Amino acid sequence: MYPHRLFLLQVLLRASVDSNTHNQNTISLRIKVYYPFHPLNGLELDVVRKSRKGDGAVTVADPEGIRLKIPAWMVSPQAAQIVLSEKAEISVRALLELVHLLAPYLKE
Repeated sequence: MYPHRLFLLQVLLRASVDSNTHNQNTISLRIKVYYPFHPLNGLELDVVRKSRKGDGAVTVADPEGIRLKIPAWMVSPQAAQIVLSEKAEISVRALLELVHLLAPYLKE
């Protein structure tokens, strides 16, 4: 199982299902966005519903009440550890694949 899906499963298992509503996908839980490059980084958001599709995402309400889906890995504390390298690195193979992909558009 992928780490982000395992984390989402753990979060949802800890959540209490709100049995007072007709929608059994509604849960009572707040999660924090840890991914440093997400615009809502550092905020705790209300979880609106768990994923029906098992796509590794969770639907939350932002501070204005607007619903949005966030990938589960972005609400994992491990996401806070992501850093950018000062020096960009790309493999020769990736560059060659890019040349192959763009070649038809560069010919006159």
